[in-house]
Amino acid sequence: MKATVLHIFGICVSVTVALICFLHIVITILSLYGIYSCRPAFMRPMLWDAVVSLLLLLSFVIYSLYYCWRINQLPEDSDEEDAEHSKKHLRNVYIGAAFLLTYFIWLSITIAAYWDVRKLHADFMYWIVEERLSAMKNEQQLMVSEVGSSKTSSKSSHSRPNSAIPPKKTSVIHNRLSVPL
Repeated sequence: MKATVLHIFGICVSVTVALICFLHIVITILSLYGIYSCRPAFMRPMLWDAVVSLLLLLSFVIYSLYYCWRINQLPEDSDEEDAEHSKKHLRNVYIGAAFLLTYFIWLSITIAAYWDVRKLHADFMYWIVEERLSAMKNEQQLMVSEVGSSKTSSKSSHSRPNSAIPPKKTSVIHNRLSVPL
């Protein structure tokens, strides 16, 4: 009975770890998309995921340290099984500490990338607004110059009987500004 419960518990832990890893990979892929497309909204879930993962890893290391300390506090006449548990948990502490160190490095790089993407996104949006304003200003100047030239030149009034057709320059400007966000 005890072996069956432990086996089911082991399967549940394995499934939970697999689901968390899959979720972590999906969020990482979305984060990479957010970095390369300058969309900081796609990186926010990654930051929360990183913080939660860091807390889980930290709790694992603290639990292993506590268990190792508790086994070492036992009297000297403890059996060989306790010594094996102590070695196992001490190994877990070393492995967890190594992962924790690399995770701190990775988390700091992720946070730096997030701040950089936020700044790039703001700069990009400012650039788009400036380009649209300059295009509208150029379009207005072209319209004013067309009205002035149509009064003085009979050729221009005959070449464009319908003023609904935009001049070539404005259509080129509008095509250039159709940048996906």
